[in-house]
Amino acid sequence: MPKVKLSDVMDAMDWSSDEMSAYVDRVSGQIVWVNDRMFEEAYDEIDGAEEAEYTGWEADEYEQTKSLVEREADLVSLPDEHEYKLDYNPYHVMEEFIETLEDESQRSMLWIALDGQGAFRRFKDMCAQLGIIEDWYAFKDDSLAAYAREWCENNKVEFINDKANAGDANVDDEPTV
Repeated sequence: MPKVKLSDVMDAMDWSSDEMSAYVDRVSGQIVWVNDRMFEEAYDEIDGAEEAEYTGWEADEYEQTKSLVEREADLVSLPDEHEYKLDYNPYHVMEEFIETLEDESQRSMLWIALDGQGAFRRFKDMCAQLGIIEDWYAFKDDSLAAYAREWCENNKVEFINDKANAGDANVDDEPTV
């Protein structure tokens, strides 16, 4: 059975939305994106509802969606946007990053940046101004990799660890469950 790349799982989690859902296809080892409205219509059609009418590229997408519905047992749903933000809170990741800093003035400036609306942009801008933006990106990536790895393990999705992340000494191509 093909393994999914951990980086692909991370990207799918990071790009989740209200209109599209991402699934790990256990047969191909790929991430599959599905339009939620089409997925529901395909289910309804299988249950006897009238066939949805699409033209052009939407008709092709709908046919692909129907084939996915027919083999849903091969798919594992990745967390949707709301579930993801409950389980993996980007604001808390910023707070955790601040706590790793040794420089008190940097910590203080970043805590101030987190206050109020627009905190994410201010935080990132302040990291750049302080010369620690690459440290922030590495920390954020490690945090998301740890979350994605845990999700894969909890959902029995085999993956290839193509990301050096929290708790890993190096990147490897060995499948992990």
